[in-house]
Amino acid sequence: MRGRKAIVFGLADIALIALGLWLAFLLRFDGTLPLEYQGRFLYYFLILAALNIAALSSNRLYSFSWEFVSLRELNKLFLSVTYANAVFAIIVFIARENTAFFAGFPRSVIFITYFLNLIFLGAIRIAKRVWHEIVKKGPVSDAPRALIVGAGPEGEQLIRVLLKSDKAQIFPIGIVDHRPEKQGVTLHGIRVLGTVLNLPKIVKDNNVEHVIIALASAEADVIKNATKTAREAGIKDIKIIPETHELLSGRVSLADVREIEIEDLLGRNPAKLETEKIAEFVKDKIVLVTGAAGSIGSEIARQVAGFQPKKLILLDFNESGVYDLHMELIRSYPVEMLQPVIANISDRSKIFSLVKNWKPDVIFHAAAYKHVPLMEEYPEEAVQT
Repeated sequence: MRGRKAIVFGLADIALIALGLWLAFLLRFDGTLPLEYQGRFLYYFLILAALNIAALSSNRLYSFSWEFVSLRELNKLFLSVTYANAVFAIIVFIARENTAFFAGFPRSVIFITYFLNLIFLGAIRIAKRVWHEIVKKGPVSDAPRALIVGAGPEGEQLIRVLLKSDKAQIFPIGIVDHRPEKQGVTLHGIRVLGTVLNLPKIVKDNNVEHVIIALASAEADVIKNATKTAREAGIKDIKIIPETHELLSGRVSLADVREIEIEDLLGRNPAKLETEKIAEFVKDKIVLVTGAAGSIGSEIARQVAGFQPKKLILLDFNESGVYDLHMELIRSYPVEMLQPVIANISDRSKIFSLVKNWKPDVIFHAAAYKHVPLMEEYPEEAVQT
């Protein structure tokens, strides 16, 4: 359990479990707690409370915001209370025959306690939803939960469409926005819960399944950061709204909310490869890629392999990297097309010998040091590549 709200809920549950057990005894014994059980009541309660709190915690029912409670969470509550009380019943049935501590423990008290626990623990959670919906006038839904990124015009329009549409398959439970002036703002009853930095915690606390980015395409860095953070938080379904002017013109429906594309992350149209010219350049030719184990060299090798070269030579002094790339490529391309080579590009005689033997038609020279400011301090090393 984490946070003040979790502690409050935990203490409330403990109090309600005690109340349920006490009422169960009173109902069983016509309004009195027999003297023989008075000295043992506290221990019965501690065992039952420990089992229930453990079951509720294991189902993460203390890390959820209960103003958004749905049948899914109530089902988890039902299973947790059922498991806890079943274990308590097993303990009682075994111990009552073998120990004086549980001797004569009424079976009916077990079942009455179970039903009272379900009622009390469920009621306190449903009460928070009722308060949120009726008293605070906040909208709730049983649909899968979505977090909206962006509290600007795009976010406002998207939330309005989601709340009004009977066909919406998701429900917005909150908003995150990178702008300080947007914190605490409410759009159609949906609050800004924090910034993108708070996204992982909001996702965890509210069982969020979808993230929809509602930002202008010019904010590419923010879109990229939100996408990365959402993926790290375990969100698989990340979408983005169309252009703002399309939404506001009424020409866009919920069906147009689409997957993230490279243009959204770049903030511009991606460069288009002239594949026909590239194919003419490398197809049926011997191609050498130096620095093939590096990030740039390995991607060049992957792209070149798709254009059917006669031979693709993967050269690098990082033998693990060359091996991994070779194993990756042979799963998709003929093994005879690929030739891994372990060599240092600064070894002049080795490189001359390799070029003489293989006679490459095309050389992609990607072997180099990456960190320019650092290598400026060591130019004698940098010039070697």
